[in-house]
Amino acid sequence: MDNNQSQSPQPAQAPEVPNMQPPQPSPQPAPNGGTSYQMPPKNNKNLVWIGILVGAVVLICIIIAVLFAVFSVSKEDYREAYSQMGEVSSANSRLSTELSSIQYSVSSATDTKFDNDVKAIEDSISKIREENEKLGELKAMKVGEGKEKYQEIKEKLDKSLTFISDAVKSLKDIRDAASVCDDTTSTSSSDAAAVKSAVNKCVDALKEIDDTPNEDVKEYAKGMSTEMENLSSIVDKTAGLTDPYGSQYSQYKSLRDQLYDVQSNLQDIVTDFRSNFEKHAKEASVKDQANDLIDFLEQEMK
Repeated sequence: MDNNQSQSPQPAQAPEVPNMQPPQPSPQPAPNGGTSYQMPPKNNKNLVWIGILVGAVVLICIIIAVLFAVFSVSKEDYREAYSQMGEVSSANSRLSTELSSIQYSVSSATDTKFDNDVKAIEDSISKIREENEKLGELKAMKVGEGKEKYQEIKEKLDKSLTFISDAVKSLKDIRDAASVCDDTTSTSSSDAAAVKSAVNKCVDALKEIDDTPNEDVKEYAKGMSTEMENLSSIVDKTAGLTDPYGSQYSQYKSLRDQLYDVQSNLQDIVTDFRSNFEKHAKEASVKDQANDLIDFLEQEMK
């Protein structure tokens, strides 16, 4: 028999099935001679996320603490603001005194005295701005109701100091014009040509300050200029009369009445100027806002 035919066919070998069981912990010798098992290490990713979360919580706590410190205002903060507000008030009081002084020096003081008064006012305005800026840097003025009240006083103070600064510049302008217009009162009324020349110079000086910053002074100068032009016309027409108490009496009387009207109008212009200037100065006053802030600080200090 052929050897190849005498061998029976062998069954096909089954494919190897992979182990589907999870890996078992390898036995490790125990200290007491028995057998123990070492657990596989935990997933490090979990530890990373836990660390991130803890860090985030700590960071949030720090931020909250910082914000609380920034926005929390102590009684000492309010006392500091109250003290600084006193510096602002003191500077403002000095300015008020200097403004009272310059009202008299506009028409009667020497040039040196007037210039010194103007310089003192300018220095006081700068001092008030400086002290108020220091007030605004304090914590009590940067948060909550304190911030609101400071903004109110800051806005009103800026307007007030601008009004005063413009008024002083305009008073200087009107003083220069007034020194020219004073010559009309010192000129002999019998010399019509000299009177008319003096009046015309006054008109020119008043017109030169049409661009003065204070509106009340500007309106005053405009009204004075108009009436002085009327006066110049009256003087010119009166000088042309040859028989004012005879045949030309009616013309003379009309011109005299016009002169009275000019005098009355000039007085009204002065009165209106004073009234309007005082009104606008009062509107620009920061007194109410200052008192409101002081009351607030006193309440918070208790």
